[in-house]
Amino acid sequence: RKINKVDAAGRLVEKPQPPPPIPEADRVSRYYGVSYHAGIRKFTAQVTTSGGKSKTIGVYLTQEEAAHAYNDAVESAGLASRRKFNKVDSAGRLIEKTKIKKLAPVPPSRRSRYYGVYYVRSTGNYEAQYRDARGKRHSIGTFKVQENAALAYNATVRRLGLVSRRKMNEVDSAGRLVEKPPKR
Repeated sequence: RKINKVDAAGRLVEKPQPPPPIPEADRVSRYYGVSYHAGIRKFTAQVTTSGGKSKTIGVYLTQEEAAHAYNDAVESAGLASRRKFNKVDSAGRLIEKTKIKKLAPVPPSRRSRYYGVYYVRSTGNYEAQYRDARGKRHSIGTFKVQENAALAYNATVRRLGLVSRRKMNEVDSAGRLVEKPPKR
């Protein structure tokens, strides 16, 4: 059974109200070392010590209070040169961390634009392969860029004397590779 609290004058003391919920857009931290906890509807400041352990500095109503506490903790621990620091302008106001938009990686086409080049989905690289005179497939190597794989394929086919038996990737007068015609 819960008992109501009474002050020294005998009046009922109201239970403290939780802070109002913060709008969804403001829950994303704009400062280093600050995160939002929905369960308590407050922001926490945390710093990683020189030993690699995460240490909670405190719980705050605003991001700005938490960011200032983070800066103070980083400075007092002597970690200012090894930790990200929230920048402060000449008036003492915090400057939000820059937002770097990560572009969604464009999945490359599984079909290569050059002869002897194949996309390896597990690694995201391109593999250059050739078939010897008996038709057995041999790997030349893997490359991040399919143009480099195509050039390696051309060099290997020329070196092995298979130019008359294998399709080659054409090179224009400027030295750029010409893509193979699309399959129909």
